[in-house]
Amino acid sequence: EEATHGASSSGGPAGAESLPAAKHSGTTGGNGANPGPLFPRPSPKLVSTTLPLCLLEKTIMRGTAFSSARQLGQALTLLEDGPESATHPMVTTLFRCIFAHVSPYVVNPARQPITADVPLSVPELLGLSLVSFADETFRLPPLLRKRAEATARGLQARESENDLWPWRGFDKAKLTDSTLAKWGKGPAAKATKSGKAKAETGTAASAAASSSSFSKDAIALQNAVRIAAFGPLRISASEGDMLLRYLRVLQDPSMLARLEEMHAPAPADAAIAPTTSLTAAERETLLSAIETKLSPAVPLLLQASMPTAPVNTAQHSIKALVSNLETRLSSGINVRSVRQQLSGGASSELFRVEQFLGGKPGSGTSPNSSS
Repeated sequence: EEATHGASSSGGPAGAESLPAAKHSGTTGGNGANPGPLFPRPSPKLVSTTLPLCLLEKTIMRGTAFSSARQLGQALTLLEDGPESATHPMVTTLFRCIFAHVSPYVVNPARQPITADVPLSVPELLGLSLVSFADETFRLPPLLRKRAEATARGLQARESENDLWPWRGFDKAKLTDSTLAKWGKGPAAKATKSGKAKAETGTAASAAASSSSFSKDAIALQNAVRIAAFGPLRISASEGDMLLRYLRVLQDPSMLARLEEMHAPAPADAAIAPTTSLTAAERETLLSAIETKLSPAVPLLLQASMPTAPVNTAQHSIKALVSNLETRLSSGINVRSVRQQLSGGASSELFRVEQFLGGKPGSGTSPNSSS
């Protein structure tokens, strides 16, 4: 409540909403005449790092249809200007979003010199993750900071149904698989060798050069996934599972053919300030970012707010509430999967989105091909 109404209660204009201030360390409690806050005030680290990280991920997942470019810029600004370096969690969040919520991409190496509007490549993001993992005080220099912002904008703007790869349908790679255990193997490497052979014989030289460049990008992606999966970075079990599946994805020629260069749109003209009124989509994005990892008490509030006493463990337990209400209905909304369902897929996700936004199925509250 404080996170979404703090500006209005502090004298801002009606409807103004922003992130919560964390200048005091309040406590729960109070008396009947003047009850205290339901939850303690969040710590400065939660406000300056954890909440902006959650907001960054949600703005990328929801795209510009369910969020906005200015809200993405707000999350990046809060992370970069915080009292402590948030470089490592920020670049690792971008790296995870590429695979979990969007899809891999390539950056044209011919774009020289590298300018601030060129997104970071996947290997570059991994390298920055490793550097910031080794040095927690590391902050991005100005050029890399601008390129990280361009990467986030580019990911958010990739919101078509083709920008979400079906990685969950692939089996996990195994270390005993010789094709995956050795670097530079598989279809991508074969395509590189084939391209070199054509270049040496002088047959279709331009096509060979293009094939070779593309194949090198694919091999770089495979190696980046291997390092992320088996290297020193701290990853969760679900993230490890995802990366092992992507090792299979990146061995599939039909999936490699879907690799495209990513371009970053221009930054938003205006950033969200403490007195800025949020749109309905921006408000829902902010609320979705206030999840369990930000405050473990959120599921307790959900359970306490039920109109009847909990009776069904499968639906009303804390675990079920986190899974069904928070993750699937709020935090897990991905505009790309919604667009896939709008183009002919199952409509269950779209129904949940419409219900969450307060509309009725078919009322037009969700994105379509023209918006």
